[in-house]
Amino acid sequence: METMIEASASLASVQNRQERDLRNQKRWAGGVLAAMAALWAITHFIPLPAIALGYLRAASEAGMVGGLADWFAVTALFRRPLGLPIPHTNLIPENQRGIAEGVARYIDGQFLQHEMIVNQLRRANLADRLAKLLEQESNRTKIVDGLMRYLPRLLDKQRDRTVVEAIVAAVRQGTKNADMKPIFVKLLQGVTQNDSLMDLIKEMSEWARSWLLKNKGTVVAGISEKSGWYIPKFVDKKIATTIVEGLSGYLIDIQDENDEKGAQLRKWLVSLPSQIEKSDKIGERLTSIVGHIASDQELSNIVSAFWADAKDMIHSDIKKPDSKIRESLHSIVRSLSTEFDSVSLRNDINSNIEQFLTDNIPIWRKEISQMIVGTLTAQEPMAFSRRIELQVGRDLQFIRINGTVIGSLVGVFIHAINGLI
Repeated sequence: METMIEASASLASVQNRQERDLRNQKRWAGGVLAAMAALWAITHFIPLPAIALGYLRAASEAGMVGGLADWFAVTALFRRPLGLPIPHTNLIPENQRGIAEGVARYIDGQFLQHEMIVNQLRRANLADRLAKLLEQESNRTKIVDGLMRYLPRLLDKQRDRTVVEAIVAAVRQGTKNADMKPIFVKLLQGVTQNDSLMDLIKEMSEWARSWLLKNKGTVVAGISEKSGWYIPKFVDKKIATTIVEGLSGYLIDIQDENDEKGAQLRKWLVSLPSQIEKSDKIGERLTSIVGHIASDQELSNIVSAFWADAKDMIHSDIKKPDSKIRESLHSIVRSLSTEFDSVSLRNDINSNIEQFLTDNIPIWRKEISQMIVGTLTAQEPMAFSRRIELQVGRDLQFIRINGTVIGSLVGVFIHAINGLI
């Protein structure tokens, strides 16, 4: 937001300066024309020698004609002089679409041709520039600071629905008609063939036990409700409590490396990937379960809850002086700067950028041209004309000044020729 405000303020400052310069230059042009008009008046009301009178009157008259003609020509580009409906005036507003299409053709012809793109990219050498940028610690810090400022905008509440829908769509598309068996086998092998399997069992069982004890009343009530009407409530409660306590005890036992229950569980987990790999039925069942979960509306609720928790965690971390996210970003950027020491990597990056753009620019050219035309023609015609006038109007006022001055000199020259004939 701060960057956008700064950019907007900078743009407004530039526009104000252009407005001021244009007004000042118009005053100068108008002043020169007024000087010629004053000189013409002097020749009619103040007695002067005949020779001087002829030259001054010729200079002032020709200067006024030249100045007025150039004022008309310059003004006619942007509006109707004096508001009069004179043909072939108000040229820029009247030809807005043609100008927009001309700009689009120029950009397409001068910037989007294959050879030009390749030459520009090779001169730019983007990978080398990025490598030099990352060499400086101060630059790396600025990059990380910029990313940290952007994160809260990425997590804005207005984007929540879009992000959740994107994640849900990706999950559904990824699981649609996919064989989940190889994925589960790979995941389980990574978990069960790891030295930290026992640590994972301890953490998961302790988490499950904590949840069970925390929600003991709800679990007991749920089990009681499922029993038959003919079983007394106190018996239901006793049975349910026994089941919960039994589960809690089992979760404690499997945390012991020497306990037989824990050993059996670990043995079963280690053999599970092989069982899934050999059984088509298990694979089909897993695929069916994942597909059902992905297609269920409840998935949106799960993703929403996950996204909300992730956002809270990120927001909390960003505010900390010892932010883990900031530390990770610093580590990533430092790693990138080290990787860019490789000349072959930089060449590969430049080559890939060049290949990507040369492959896609021909596809995008029509869309780029349409975007340029659409953007320029969407502006109100007089506002469009005013923007152009602010860019070139100051220089056009010199045409008025030159026309006035040169016109007066031509008048003097013609008067002198007439005197010699």
